[in-house]
Amino acid sequence: MKGLNCTTTNCEFNRNGKCTAISVEISNRGICNTKMKRDGGMLSQMFESFETAGELEDIANPKDVVVRCDANCLYNVNRICGRENINVEDSLISTKCFSRKKPL
Repeated sequence: MKGLNCTTTNCEFNRNGKCTAISVEISNRGICNTKMKRDGGMLSQMFESFETAGELEDIANPKDVVVRCDANCLYNVNRICGRENINVEDSLISTKCFSRKKPL
């Protein structure tokens, strides 16, 4: 998957809204288990976004990311996300996949 957009405010893999992890794990509740907090927290995240502004071309065309998913979702195909792109965002308690769509 080339389109993993991440708006979490404190993750080592978030570079200007793009996930740089090679593989992402989504739990059965849609929670991103790959999130790794930065040593400097949210302030460090802001500096990362500022520093990578010049590298936007590389970030705009990220490498393929494998999204392994345990969630009950329409896009879950044998524990791999089959959607073209997903959005991972902070919720009140955790970081979740907001592209998850429960089957009817």
